[in-house]
Amino acid sequence: MKSVLVCITSFFLWSCSDGNLPLEKSLLEADIGALVKSTLSVESDSVNICQEIAFESLVKDTIRLANGLQLSKVNEQYVCGDILLSDKQVELLAKKNVSRGVSISELSQIWQDKVVYFVFASNVSLEDQNIIYDAMYEWESACNILFRVGQGSGDYIEFIIGNGSYSNLGRIGGKQTLSLSIAGWNKGTVMHELGHALGMLHEHQHPMRDNYIIVNERNIQIPARDQFDIWPYGYASSKFDFDSIMMYGSYAYSRNNQPTMTKKDGTTWTANRSYITFNDQLVVMNLYGHYLPPGPIG
Repeated sequence: MKSVLVCITSFFLWSCSDGNLPLEKSLLEADIGALVKSTLSVESDSVNICQEIAFESLVKDTIRLANGLQLSKVNEQYVCGDILLSDKQVELLAKKNVSRGVSISELSQIWQDKVVYFVFASNVSLEDQNIIYDAMYEWESACNILFRVGQGSGDYIEFIIGNGSYSNLGRIGGKQTLSLSIAGWNKGTVMHELGHALGMLHEHQHPMRDNYIIVNERNIQIPARDQFDIWPYGYASSKFDFDSIMMYGSYAYSRNNQPTMTKKDGTTWTANRSYITFNDQLVVMNLYGHYLPPGPIG
């Protein structure tokens, strides 16, 4: 693994559905509409974000839920950017009013006893493992979470080097995958994906985000638009955090080198993939309880 200085181009066939679809499986299938080829690129000052997308090289179908949320689907797997969603999570999403946020704890299951078990696939080198351990330690040092090698009682994460960087949202039960892109990743990428695995959403999809930022939809590359929808789930006792490890930068997925997001005053910001903020800590502590001092990983 090495971080790359250039985004490796991935092509997507993008199918758009007209109108809102109910959740029933037969109606959730994407309509075969106008197909558009597009490449995904992101801001030059944050290479990590380039790789934070699932199944980079595969065809994705577009699905729009009855409440307006847009998702993708690949081989029966629901996806939103770099987040994998279970059928149950999609059912919950479809029932919620986007204009009214509720606690993320309803959507995302936490890890039992605040311990996340994990294993490494055979294609994760010792060098890669050490970087992953470093990212885990950042979370352990900041929050009340412990990471332990093994399968625990059967719920665990398998780290792989795969087709994009992605994670499930929270604990889904049994083995779940956290992938790091074969095209390039680094410690910050792992920190971000671990945030999803712990149950965190993207900060810029927070229900209150329109009070803080302006999303310029005309500047967003078409295949990435689902990553800018507001989700009907928020965090209790947290404020909007521009520096969150879960926040994209202003030029993420721009189609024309213009900002996809700005602050209300028109200024821009750079994505943070270096540290976990105090607000990130509060979100995890709200999900898992009070702080515990970190112990050795393993």
